[in-house]
Amino acid sequence: TFTYWDKRRYSSFANLAALAIQKMQSQQHEIQLEMTDLSKRIHDTLIGDTLGLSKVLNSVEVPGASARNERLRYAIETAKAMPDRLHNDVRYISGLLDGSHTDDLQMELDKLSMIFRQAFKIDMDLKWKVDPAHLTPVLSRELFLVVREAITNTAKHAHATRIDVIGNVQSGRLHVRVSDNGKGFDRQQVRRVNGLASMQHRMEELGGEFNIESELGKGTTIDLSIPILKSV
Repeated sequence: TFTYWDKRRYSSFANLAALAIQKMQSQQHEIQLEMTDLSKRIHDTLIGDTLGLSKVLNSVEVPGASARNERLRYAIETAKAMPDRLHNDVRYISGLLDGSHTDDLQMELDKLSMIFRQAFKIDMDLKWKVDPAHLTPVLSRELFLVVREAITNTAKHAHATRIDVIGNVQSGRLHVRVSDNGKGFDRQQVRRVNGLASMQHRMEELGGEFNIESELGKGTTIDLSIPILKSV
């Protein structure tokens, strides 16, 4: 049984706690607004700059077929892939700041699937059998960027109508396959395809393996294999 003064005291504590919670929520809201604004500024500024860089690089033509010019041509093609990678990084960072990105890789891939269906009229079928507990935040982030770059290249160059993304875990490794029914390309020219060098570099940083198979008229398949912390 509480006395009158006990009830008054506890009521005061409850009111103070409610005010404190309300103030914290208000501060969190203000912080989120500031982060969203910062996200937009970062996105608009850096995307604009990198688009300009991309246009300049795409306008460069290297004449002749000498060994020196071939090396220069390869260097320029490699540089052309960098703006796409920067775009992916900027979008990812912006998503973290405005709260639109999560570490749930399957959820992010589902969002990506919906975007590609709507924007590019490409049917993306996702078969994902990976427990999120197997993936660190860093691995989720890097893998998402690699898969997004793979399907972005498909949308830009392959004229595909379907993309299949399959993910599973076997023997302590995460295996991901991205395949399309597009026009394919000559594997001898693989190093000249924008974005592939970037994807391979990311996989090497993760200690993973990157393999690509393509043939003119028969589509493209990218296989990724990455060691994970836990096995099933």
